[in-house]
Amino acid sequence: MVDEQVKDVIASAIETDEGVTRRVKSDDSLADNLDFDSVRMMILITLLEEKFNLDIDEGEISDIKTVSEVTTFIERKLEKNEK
Repeated sequence: MVDEQVKDVIASAIETDEGVTRRVKSDDSLADNLDFDSVRMMILITLLEEKFNLDIDEGEISDIKTVSEVTTFIERKLEKNEK
């Protein structure tokens, strides 16, 4: 379930000005497949924080390269917050 929510958030972060969204797959590279740059990463952090009610430090996701890594990061962060 978190996987689909993360994909939706990523799709929102890359939505074009015309409102066109791309299909996001778990194995997509943020930089290579989805054209993420530092600005898009900041947008993604903000959207993830809002969606999952989390505080995310930019440094925490600096090594994340793929959509599945974002999902794993969010799942771990949610588990940590539940404790």
